[in-house]
Amino acid sequence: MMRKISITSMLLGAVHTPLAPGSRLEELGKFLGIPDRWDFGIDEEFMCQLGYGDFEIALRARANRVEVEWVWLELWHARRGEPQPKAAPLRLVDGIDVDLGAFRPGISLSSVKALLDSLQLSLRRIQSKRCQ
Repeated sequence: MMRKISITSMLLGAVHTPLAPGSRLEELGKFLGIPDRWDFGIDEEFMCQLGYGDFEIALRARANRVEVEWVWLELWHARRGEPQPKAAPLRLVDGIDVDLGAFRPGISLSSVKALLDSLQLSLRRIQSKRCQ
């Protein structure tokens, strides 16, 4: 049976999903299985990043629990140096369909801001270490 993840519902917190910040690693592992890739940071506190298809999930230890810190969805890729929107559908894991809603690959930052404003959510811009 195909499960579905809605990006808009995740942003609104309307649906409980282990992809939401604050979810425990155990819930995430049961839901998604083994990641495609992982990167453990060298830090005094535990932090790592897991990759599932077009998703990156950062984990951090808090109060003797490992929790989801943030979820990053890759909507762009750079081939030959020029950023291009990724082709839909985006991948998470087999058996889970990703509903992007209005957040399509190639969407402009101003359109994202307008969508978040319409959902009464704020935007926090973070520059990825990959982009530096």
